[in-house]
Amino acid sequence: NYGWFAHTWYNAAVTVADVGLCSPQEMASATDLSITLNHMDWHPDPTKSMDACAMPGHTAGSFRAEYEAAAIAAGHTVTTESGTYADAVCMFARALRKIIIEDGNTNLLVAGSTAYYDEVQRIF
Repeated sequence: NYGWFAHTWYNAAVTVADVGLCSPQEMASATDLSITLNHMDWHPDPTKSMDACAMPGHTAGSFRAEYEAAAIAAGHTVTTESGTYADAVCMFARALRKIIIEDGNTNLLVAGSTAYYDEVQRIF
């Protein structure tokens, strides 16, 4: 059962939704040959400009505040990994900017185009 690593690392039995109980041995085996990442949730400098992500006038801190206010107002749970999601959106926005504005290549924006997928992968 490969659910999710326990917050107490792998030396615990964990109940995972839709999977059931994972024993400490199963949790330990899930770590065998694995690579993990401790990601940075939000930029450490809240004054960092978001101009490069096509968000002129925003800083990392103002974006976080706006995100959290909108999420709370909509009744959503604010999560620590939200900054990582924001980075993914920023990277995709930058790839689209490169394709559409810098390269002027709008013909790649055809639904289901494998050429579009390949170009986004090339940029990343």
